[in-house]
Amino acid sequence: MSIASLPPKVIKKFDHDGSSKTYLGHSVICQLPQDSPLAATLRGLRQTLSQHKHSELFKNEALLPASSYHMTVFICVRDLERGENVMPKDGYAPEITERSGLTGPYDEWLQYTIQKAQDVSLEDQMRPPYMFFVEKEVPQIGYSIGVRLEATPDTSPKLAHLREQLEDLTGITAPASYIFHVTLAYLLRAPTPQEGNELKALVESHLANAPETVEFPA
Repeated sequence: MSIASLPPKVIKKFDHDGSSKTYLGHSVICQLPQDSPLAATLRGLRQTLSQHKHSELFKNEALLPASSYHMTVFICVRDLERGENVMPKDGYAPEITERSGLTGPYDEWLQYTIQKAQDVSLEDQMRPPYMFFVEKEVPQIGYSIGVRLEATPDTSPKLAHLREQLEDLTGITAPASYIFHVTLAYLLRAPTPQEGNELKALVESHLANAPETVEFPA
């Protein structure tokens, strides 16, 4: 019996049995506080997913632990995704580009982005906390299960300012179309339309009782 291929965005991180692979990368994130009302909702949802009849879709580590729930603000250099469109542009890190580029040792890129991110300087009015609206509807289930977030009017300029600073410091262009979210699970194969619909309905039934907003304090 042939094994269904893993979705392209999943195969970099997981094996077919749901065990995680080494995935080297660096991002600026906001951790979801464990005492957040949204965290409580997501823990309940995770428990339900772990016992669901379709749980083979996200077994083992592909169903992420609640302790890892976070929202990514800015993606830096990732080892397996060193495409020219997501790397520092011309004029940034020329020596590292010459030595390591798209395929050479990753360590220098990791140190580069760590150092640049630490150079961010935020005025008091631009610092966290960051507030987001919790979207109660989710898109059709594809390669992952997650919750989408929309920045509140007060938070939106704060995030834009932070992302602009990170762009200027790293030379990495953040996609304008990026959707803020918290990932709960990665799917180990594409769901059938019925499976996708059932999972979508399950997630939305839990989110119906979720708080309207969520705060990320740091």
